[in-house]
Amino acid sequence: MSFVSGLCYTLLYAIIFIEQTLSKGGFYKMEDMYKYLSRVVHDIRTPMSTIIGMTEVARSSINDTAKIQGCLDKINISSNYLMTLINEIIDMSKIKTSHFSLNKENFNLYDMISDIVLLIKPQTDLKNQSLTVNISDIKHADVIGDSRRLQQCFLNFVTNSVKYTQNNGSINISVFEEPKQCSYSSVYKFVFEDNGRGMNPEFINHIFEPFSREFRVLPECSEEMRKSSYGCEIPGSGLGMSIAHSIVQMMGGSIDIVSKPDIGSRFTVTLNMKWQNL
Repeated sequence: MSFVSGLCYTLLYAIIFIEQTLSKGGFYKMEDMYKYLSRVVHDIRTPMSTIIGMTEVARSSINDTAKIQGCLDKINISSNYLMTLINEIIDMSKIKTSHFSLNKENFNLYDMISDIVLLIKPQTDLKNQSLTVNISDIKHADVIGDSRRLQQCFLNFVTNSVKYTQNNGSINISVFEEPKQCSYSSVYKFVFEDNGRGMNPEFINHIFEPFSREFRVLPECSEEMRKSSYGCEIPGSGLGMSIAHSIVQMMGGSIDIVSKPDIGSRFTVTLNMKWQNL
């Protein structure tokens, strides 16, 4: 058995183990669990097929450096997607079994947003999208909370904006503060806005459900590929929004969504956070 095939079987066994754990806890009905597993296997199959296919192409083109480099690039993209999927499945399993916890630590809002921009900028550059940030009016940027989980949540919104916004589109991140008198804390609003494809109202009602996705095709797909949908669907597990919603709820916050098809989307996260050095 090849390393890649072994990895595929390992992934499937890991997911089945996770789902058995969830089913024992009574978190899923049997039919829901089968749907869950079916979607996971589907999301694994595409990147695994790419990895296996590109590995074989590279083996048969051992003297073609350019072709091997192209194969390695595709393998790298697929591997990163698989790692993201695995992490999201683990996070969702922890949430469902109440093993998901938040840390309390000191962090700076400017630093966190700057890190998000650094991580997402290569993606916006590839699509020639403008990325603007408005955070200049924050008076209490040193706060207490789980910066890693908050960054995970916000990265999900921004990554979706990049994926579902056309080339040359625009993405904006804004942060607003509303200090609360005599409480040594503020209400912070984090707004993520784009002029991308937007969403249908029916889908918005289900957006926080695990594996909930609105089918969208890549603009570069041919008519023949669109008919089969093979390779045309914009990639994503459908777990990110559910995890982000759970994180915000655990922090005592809320998420508001405004979206219109072909106009764009705006996600507003409202959180109350304490200041540092009190």
